[in-house]
Amino acid sequence: MHNVVEVRKAGYDACNSSSPIAMFLTGNDIVPLASTGTRYFICGIPGHCIAGMKVQVNVKSKAVRTVQRCRGTGKRLRCLSETVLSSATKAGIDQCAVVRLGLAVIATGLVLF
Repeated sequence: MHNVVEVRKAGYDACNSSSPIAMFLTGNDIVPLASTGTRYFICGIPGHCIAGMKVQVNVKSKAVRTVQRCRGTGKRLRCLSETVLSSATKAGIDQCAVVRLGLAVIATGLVLF
């Protein structure tokens, strides 16, 4: 079983979910990214974040976002960053970028739609 916990940068860096900003438990949650800035999400199950189940989302505008995906631990931690169009922009919806956090995809490392 997995969950998604939004945390502050310190919680993200330390893989600590003890002071969550928000928790997403259904596996089919939608998180509106209404303002620019950096948001941090981790799996709150012990050991999962340290194993790489975490994602940093840099919201730059309504049209695009930068997604960083990390895998591995310690010296083996590898992160990839990519700039992608938001789901809302692709669909032609004039609203904030949307992150869909799916239970099935969190098991393989967070994937953002």
